[in-house]
Amino acid sequence: MLLKFFAEEFATCLKAGRPWTHEYDCSSPERYRLMHQIVYPIGISEGFLLVNSLQIERPMEEPPEEEAPDDYTDRNGIIHQCACCRRIRNLVMTNRWDWVPAFVAPPPHNISHGLCPICLDDYYPAPK
Repeated sequence: MLLKFFAEEFATCLKAGRPWTHEYDCSSPERYRLMHQIVYPIGISEGFLLVNSLQIERPMEEPPEEEAPDDYTDRNGIIHQCACCRRIRNLVMTNRWDWVPAFVAPPPHNISHGLCPICLDDYYPAPK
């Protein structure tokens, strides 16, 4: 899903010959970080120059969830993490994705990636 999103945006940037901007979350277990990316097309379909800059950095405001593996591990032993914001799907409380620092750095070996509803809407908004 994300590959398609970025491939389309980069192709549009290159074809239009104009920069494309994107904000994304790059948080650690202890710090919230919002990054800003500018993609500049180079020449006529020659490539890109990417500039990533820190926009916001602060301590995490919400208290981390207590690690309760049964709340996050499915029947196959898999933990589902959003590929963008890195929140973990809570299997007990449906449609809830939690910030669980223990599953961010270092991530467990049994992680599967997808998109949480917020990131899905951000990257693939419903047609109007």
